[in-house]
Amino acid sequence: MDIHNPIDYPSEREVAYVPTQEEIVQDLSTNHVPEDDVEADDSQESIPVKATEALQCASLLQQFWMQQDIVDHEMLTGIQTVKDKIRIMRSSKLVQKPISEYFSKV
Repeated sequence: MDIHNPIDYPSEREVAYVPTQEEIVQDLSTNHVPEDDVEADDSQESIPVKATEALQCASLLQQFWMQQDIVDHEMLTGIQTVKDKIRIMRSSKLVQKPISEYFSKV
């Protein structure tokens, strides 16, 4: 009589499950999706950001960098460039209306 038999359960000796080659091939063939068939998830639309909001964010970012112990002048120059481009974009959208059209709304 084996002394380990009454103490141990036979299922405790089974430490890990090792799949056979056929099972591995079956799993890979059913779960494999080629990369060409995967489409990019572009279902979420980007939120429209107004030029004034972008300018406020850039100003806030500039203030943040100026408060740091080590001031990075290249970063500040880059932020100023972004602010200038936003101002150009904002001013290019402005259109001067004729005075007759302005007074016709009143």
